[in-house]
Amino acid sequence: MKTNINIRRTMILWSVVLLAATATTDAAERNKKSPKVVHLLNGKDLSNFYSYIRNSSDRKNPPDLNKDPDGVYTYKNGVLRVSGQHMAYLATKKSYGNYRLVAEFKWGKKTWDGKGRGRDAGLFFNATGEDKLFMKSQECQLLEGATGDLCLISGASLTANGVSNTKRFDRPGKGAWENKIDFRGPDEVEKPLGEWNQIEIINRDGNVKLTVNGRVMVDGKNADPKSGKILIQSNNAELFYRRLDLYPLEK
Repeated sequence: MKTNINIRRTMILWSVVLLAATATTDAAERNKKSPKVVHLLNGKDLSNFYSYIRNSSDRKNPPDLNKDPDGVYTYKNGVLRVSGQHMAYLATKKSYGNYRLVAEFKWGKKTWDGKGRGRDAGLFFNATGEDKLFMKSQECQLLEGATGDLCLISGASLTANGVSNTKRFDRPGKGAWENKIDFRGPDEVEKPLGEWNQIEIINRDGNVKLTVNGRVMVDGKNADPKSGKILIQSNNAELFYRRLDLYPLEK
């Protein structure tokens, strides 16, 4: 009897070992097939980016490359502060295609406009060409009352809802919009001032799907360009990013 019990215990033990080994192998295979996430905000520094900044008080001269004396972009404790003092962008050194990009941002209180216009910035993607304000690209508009609009910059294009566009796709339910500070639309997708918002951009082979706080803003195809750099814009207001993660997708 004891012998049979020992045999059964041994068989159960080996079954558990085999299941664990299989699970480990399966996980290893999945890791091989699934590229690792790229943390563009890496928790340490801004080494994944370069800056391109036009001094607001010196518009006669060209923008500066990798010169930021006023601290338009500062990174501390895993959070990127964009001051909004000067028109500028922080660009990835690498170009990317076929990815899911997840960003989390919130507005700060500081503004530089002086005219009462809404807090304004943008998250550009598929940016190509020489550095200028701004490269050919698609832009997820960050603008009070209009966050989630998709702007097409410097000749970029996209087709959505059967319409081929080279200018702008307004977000669903936007309604009448006023360019004034603290403006909120009747069906506002953006969270109140000071709260974090999540943006998701799925960019695969010319297909672009933009989501803000879980709501689809644009779902389009035939994007031009369909790959390129990612730009974090500084425009007229302070904002913060705590996440900018890129998940490579298979073609």
